[in-house]
Amino acid sequence: MRTFNASKAFRYLPFMVIMGCGSPEVPPNPFDEPVELRATLEIPTEDLPGNHIAGLHARIFQPTCANSGCHDGTFEPDFRTVEGTYNTLVNHPIVKNDPDGTYQLRVKPRDVDNSILWVRLNQDIDGQSGIMPLVVEPGSDWPDLKTEHMSNIRAWIEDGAKDWFGNEPSGGNLSPSMTGMIVTLPGNPSPLPRTTQGAVAIPAQTTTVSIWLALSDAESSTSELQHVSLRASTSRSTLEQQTAQTLTTTSSMAGIDAFGSQTTYFHSLNLDVSPYSSGDQVFIQVSVMDPISGLTFQLPSGGSPLYMHTYFSILLE
Repeated sequence: MRTFNASKAFRYLPFMVIMGCGSPEVPPNPFDEPVELRATLEIPTEDLPGNHIAGLHARIFQPTCANSGCHDGTFEPDFRTVEGTYNTLVNHPIVKNDPDGTYQLRVKPRDVDNSILWVRLNQDIDGQSGIMPLVVEPGSDWPDLKTEHMSNIRAWIEDGAKDWFGNEPSGGNLSPSMTGMIVTLPGNPSPLPRTTQGAVAIPAQTTTVSIWLALSDAESSTSELQHVSLRASTSRSTLEQQTAQTLTTTSSMAGIDAFGSQTTYFHSLNLDVSPYSSGDQVFIQVSVMDPISGLTFQLPSGGSPLYMHTYFSILLE
């Protein structure tokens, strides 16, 4: 069974300090070395909607198109990760056009016929470029399920080419996204493990945890993202009613995000968990304003899939 390792439950590499012979023991600075984060919660591919960007990546773009020397980062679109797939497709200017210069974007939300992705899957635009995919990797089910895959791609574009949170791009500007969460105990850089369902497991008697979040935006740097705050609640439906707490960017931590990509966690917050009881699952939601559109986005949003809400949550033991 193929699985989408967008959130695979976590395993971690411990810090190792090599001391010279006879040298006095000096406590290591927890931020001298990056923490490598690995997702280990396996979400079956069949549990992902076929017309969702994560489902499209797991079933089509990664196994069929991320061929060696093709869309494996050698050139765009980059289909190695969900984030890369989305950011190099949606509202992204094209490189190769037809002789009449008909198309402008790789994926134009709600406009299938003017999305070059759809065109390249159906026709040879200049008589020499061929129809995509040019090469089908062994093990890809594209030949057998092409009709179904094409239908799902069309449905995703027609539905607004939404991101993994269920957000539509605002005009020609992609909305900010949240791609990873690490939770640690204050002063300890080792990420806490996750349950088999995907929530971060918080040890009993813990009163405070450090939440680390990886945010990104296709058009703006992380430092330009404004009004970044966090809300926490035991109910997803009441998140926006909770008091917002401002995230800081005074330090950073390196690690792997939910989609398996190396990233830097810039935004953090010490969250008081003493009001919660053992067995409580606390959902995390971030508010961030896009510096280009001025719109504020909630991540995850009410329309985000359940596994995203679970990934961005903690469970008190």
